[in-house]
Amino acid sequence: MNNIEIKMMRAAGLTEADFQKAHTVNHDDGGYSKRVERLIRERYTVSDEISILRQKDEKPEEYAAYYAYAEECKREARAECGGKTDGNPTAE
Repeated sequence: MNNIEIKMMRAAGLTEADFQKAHTVNHDDGGYSKRVERLIRERYTVSDEISILRQKDEKPEEYAAYYAYAEECKREARAECGGKTDGNPTAE
C-alpha cells in the first residue's frame, strides 16, 4: 500500500486491518492471495475499494455488488490454487 492509499484510507476512517479484511489479501508470497488481488483489480482499483467501504452504509447496493464480486474472486482463486488459501483465515 502506498502513502496516498494510506492517507485516503485514514481519511475514510478505515484502518489497514479493515482494508486487508475487505479484500482478503495478506501480501505473503502465496499464490492464492496474489490471485485474489489480481482478480479484484480487474474491476476495482484500491481507491474504488476504499470509497466503497467508506460509503457502505450510504450505498448498500454498491457495497453488496462489490462484496459479492470479491467473494467470487476468492472462490475462483481457491479453485485455481487447488483449494489452498495461503493459510489466510479470512479467505474461507
